[in-house]
Amino acid sequence: MQSAHSINQHHGYTLLELLVVLAIAALTLTLVGANITSAVGSANLKSDVRKIASSLRSVRSESLTTSSIAAFHVAPDGTRYRLEPMDKEVYVSDGITLDLRADQHPGELQLPSSAILFYPDGTSNGGEITVTSESQQISIEVLWLTGEVKIHE
Repeated sequence: MQSAHSINQHHGYTLLELLVVLAIAALTLTLVGANITSAVGSANLKSDVRKIASSLRSVRSESLTTSSIAAFHVAPDGTRYRLEPMDKEVYVSDGITLDLRADQHPGELQLPSSAILFYPDGTSNGGEITVTSESQQISIEVLWLTGEVKIHE
C-alpha cells in the first residue's frame, strides 16, 4: 500500500505543458496586436478625414468673409494639402494619401485638378477628395452649388 505522501508527488509543470501555454499566449498576442494596429490605422484615417473636412469648411468661410476666391490644394504626392489664401500647409498622417478630383465647369477658370475653389457667393467648383489608408478609403465630397462638404464612409 502506498502512503498519501508518495501518491501526490507532482510538484510542478512539465516542459511540454509550459510550451503549450507559451504557444497559446503567443498566438493570442499576435491576434490582439493585429487588431490594435488596424484600429489605430482606422482612427488615424478618420481623424485626418475630419481635419480635411474642417479645413474645407474653413476655406469656404474665408472666401465668404473676404469676398474673394479661396482654394484647397492637394500636393501631387498626396501627402499634404494647402489652404489659400491662409497660406497654411498641412501634412496627413503617415500611410495616408489624398487624391483630389476637382470638377471643371464650362466658362470657369481652368486650373489643374489639384484644387477645389470656393467663391465669395458660397459656391464652389466642386469635387471629391479620396482619403486612403492601407486598408480603408473614405471620400469627402464638395458640392458645387452650395459648397457643402460631405463625408462618405
